[in-house]
Amino acid sequence: MAKSQKTEDFEQVLEKIIFDEDELSELKNIVGEFAKGKVQPRQLKKEILLCRSRMLEDLKEFVLFYINSKKREKEPETVDFELKQKLEERNELLEILANRVNQLEAKLRKD
Repeated sequence: MAKSQKTEDFEQVLEKIIFDEDELSELKNIVGEFAKGKVQPRQLKKEILLCRSRMLEDLKEFVLFYINSKKREKEPETVDFELKQKLEERNELLEILANRVNQLEAKLRKD
């Protein structure tokens, strides 16, 4: 079954957020340096957490943008309540994850 253009666009945006080529290249380099013993495990963990933190922030912003754009497309009375509730729950989960990653990042910076 063929995907709609909106679905393809949505998937492309998510792919760009998750698989940022520059960031992946940097991670690849630091993993290579770690394998050679030139980077400490703590620095590798820090870089991975920074990468994931950026990704979660971008995903959170995109989800908020997506929800708001959907709200503008539909009349308030016709918004599917169940879908809206699920998106809000996922957004809350992303916020919790982002906060946790930020806490871990702060802890790594203190060490």
